[in-house]
Amino acid sequence: MKFLLLLLLGSLSISSGFANKNYKTLAKELFKQPDVSDVRLTPGNRGLSYLSSRKGISRLELLDLESGRTYTASVEDTPDIYDYYWIDRDTVLFFAQKLGTPIGAYTASYKLASVKPADFYRVYDTLPDTENLYIGKDDNFDEKFNDLYLINAKNGSRKRIEENDGTILAWFTDKDGVTRIRYTIDEYERDRYAYRSSADDDWRDIDINGHPVGVLFHGGPDEFIVFVRHDGDARFAAYTFNGAKNEYVDTVLEHEEYDILYNLIVVDPETEKTYGFQYDLQKPKTYWLDPEMAEISARIDRQHPATFNQVLGYDAEKRSVVYQRFSDKRPKEWLRFNIETGEEELLLQELPEIDTEQSAKTESITYLARDGTKIHGYLTRATSHSFQAHKALLMIHGGPRARDRWGWDAEAQYFAKLGYHVLKINYRGSEGYGIEFSPYSHIDSIESSVRDTVDGARWLVDQGLASPGKIAIYGSSFGGHVSLCSAAAEPEIFFASMGYAGVYDWPTHLDKAFEEQPVYARLKTNTYYPDFEKNRAHWFAASALPQAKKISCPVFLIHGRSDETVSATQSRRMHKALKKAGKQSQLKILSFNRHGFTLEKNRISFYSSLAEFLEEASP
Repeated sequence: MKFLLLLLLGSLSISSGFANKNYKTLAKELFKQPDVSDVRLTPGNRGLSYLSSRKGISRLELLDLESGRTYTASVEDTPDIYDYYWIDRDTVLFFAQKLGTPIGAYTASYKLASVKPADFYRVYDTLPDTENLYIGKDDNFDEKFNDLYLINAKNGSRKRIEENDGTILAWFTDKDGVTRIRYTIDEYERDRYAYRSSADDDWRDIDINGHPVGVLFHGGPDEFIVFVRHDGDARFAAYTFNGAKNEYVDTVLEHEEYDILYNLIVVDPETEKTYGFQYDLQKPKTYWLDPEMAEISARIDRQHPATFNQVLGYDAEKRSVVYQRFSDKRPKEWLRFNIETGEEELLLQELPEIDTEQSAKTESITYLARDGTKIHGYLTRATSHSFQAHKALLMIHGGPRARDRWGWDAEAQYFAKLGYHVLKINYRGSEGYGIEFSPYSHIDSIESSVRDTVDGARWLVDQGLASPGKIAIYGSSFGGHVSLCSAAAEPEIFFASMGYAGVYDWPTHLDKAFEEQPVYARLKTNTYYPDFEKNRAHWFAASALPQAKKISCPVFLIHGRSDETVSATQSRRMHKALKKAGKQSQLKILSFNRHGFTLEKNRISFYSSLAEFLEEASP
């Protein structure tokens, strides 16, 4: 499963006083498209491919590691390239969009020449050591129960290799592209798995006994690493499982406080040999399965202790490795490290204009919620007089099964430069802290997220970082719900509340989601939405809409007109309820926006608008 992530990044090099009068100037520096993103080693380890930005449009480029030359894929009408996959050493498949809507697929050679249109499929397995071929899903993006096809990227021919009977949610393929595990959910909402040792074997049930998030085929022919929370256990961990024997072999990695959930797998881009995986605690870490790579990584860490350094793989000669590094004050950059000499060469930079000496520092913090539960978050202090009481801004992530992470954060940098202490909270419902912290029940997250956020605001006051009435709150999607409900719960604390693409009436939102994607209504309704129909009144009472009268601060609502995830009607109705209650509310509908920001100019305008609204609402 591939998740598209929105990276809101940019550059910064002006003083706080100047920025207060020039929100848009600062936003242009911080929220521009990154110069470089989505960097990958090519099969054969000959080059680094990446998306580059020119005038807000992303293009596919390649840096040849031997010659140092850069190549660019040239496509008629210069569409925005948003994703790509290497099918083999000399074939890349890439996808174009316009205003966030996919419009086509293309293939190109290693040096990004010979660009030709291709059929549009979702890539499931690239099979990089097999010429021209990859495994793909149906081109219907709304279909959940997909068949799998073996597809020729060059001529478009395809052969169905797995037919879905209407129950299979996912297949897991091995390094040869053979489907070895399939995942279903039974009528009792239990996770079920079947396994086979080869394509010629029959499927047989295996007892993983839990909810997995991923599989790595590593080890013996029938052994794989599974990231799973066992039934009855509190947290996800990584285990070795033998499919042929239907038994767990050993524990690879576990943690007493955090879930072990990988967010990057380090593999050879051609052989798909697994070197290790990256995961998150308070800060990111890497677990190495390969001792040689672990030693190289340790050497790099000793040279750069202030940054997180992620080795991505060897070059073609195995004399060097390519690694990525970043920190809370430094955007990503990619370097080549000579294994013998330790010498380094800077290859690519995400945001070369950033003055890292002027960046604000982000620290991991914890505080106790009112019931004694430990809550994690990230505090970025205002860049001037950072230990004094300032105005503060809570920035609440969506999800809820997502989380904020340590690293370079353009949002936090922007508002810290404007004089705000910025606190990002991983409230209960956020992923990564165990089942008791993030229960499957959505209504629990809807309610506990608000309490934890309010307690975070009180923590800022207790720490002397802000005063009641000098704290603002902003959230997007699920975070929009948290923002407005927090302002309703404790009106004396907040001077402004902002929501982007928020959900403010949960029963209406879920009715629409179930109607448009009925597959969800047949899978884990009772797990995630227990007694929803029976308790609709409870769900509505926990929404922001009926609490409009309790909100005393000015509210700013923003929504994309074309949002297919959360209807813009949610913000319109919230605005109407606030106005009817005699409250201060502004509503801005963005004509071409969906649930996130595709266009650079829209991001710049959005954050400029937030800054101006905060200044106007500030006591």
